[in-house]
Amino acid sequence: MKSIAALFAARSSPTWRSWNSIKGCRNSSGLQPRICNSKVLRLELLLQEISGVIAVLRKEIAGRDYAISGPVRTGATEGLGSYFLAQHLPAFNERLPNVEVDLLSIPRFVNLSNREADIAIGQERPTAGRIIASKLTDYTLKLYAAPAYLAKHAPIRSRKELDGHTFVGYVDDLLYTKELRYLDSVCRAPRLVLKSTSIIVQYHAAVAAAGIAILPAYMAAPESRLEVVLDKEVELTRSYWITTRSELLKLARVRAAWDFLKELVEREQDAMMGRARRSLLLAT
Repeated sequence: MKSIAALFAARSSPTWRSWNSIKGCRNSSGLQPRICNSKVLRLELLLQEISGVIAVLRKEIAGRDYAISGPVRTGATEGLGSYFLAQHLPAFNERLPNVEVDLLSIPRFVNLSNREADIAIGQERPTAGRIIASKLTDYTLKLYAAPAYLAKHAPIRSRKELDGHTFVGYVDDLLYTKELRYLDSVCRAPRLVLKSTSIIVQYHAAVAAAGIAILPAYMAAPESRLEVVLDKEVELTRSYWITTRSELLKLARVRAAWDFLKELVEREQDAMMGRARRSLLLAT
């Protein structure tokens, strides 16, 4: 606000008020030197004051752009946002205490072009617009089922024995990315008892022994109420991409959040790839 005050001070100064009187110094041949010397001097002083106000404005704008403070809205897929990023928010707040986080955890792509978020994380790399994209990490998905479900059904020793078992999965015609169409590649004739657009719904249905679900390892491995099915035989790999608009990455708070997310998944590769033991995942 200091810059605004300076601007109003300049407008109320005698130099500024003399601006209109400059117009009276002109004739068909230009300025009249003997009459207008003092007015030209006042004009020069006015220009100096304006330059000073502009300098203050530039400094304040630069300070806002490069200070690590302010809001950062991050959009992520539902599972990643709810079951992975959320548990690491305290570390983010400790590292960047003056940055306010909006975490959008939704089962669809976040539209950066419509300014829904500053940073987006999804399974596909965008190719259009002024978007900066970087591969964030690979992650694995595995088959999981509740012990109660497994106890009621015949043992599953091979992929062929999945036929006839009940599954929970996605609603195919409402998938927001082809990267989630993977059930048919695991089982030739899956019998779906529950379909949902939400990976969280599928997770809870599997915990409730409704059927077998394909879930991200970082999401299901810490859950003691789920067991891996065909651990050595069925493992899918997908990728997450982190994206933002090119102009936003120049802001310190956005760059700091971007760097934090990149460092986080690099440090948590065992969880992302399903290599971490359950006890270690629960301790993070």
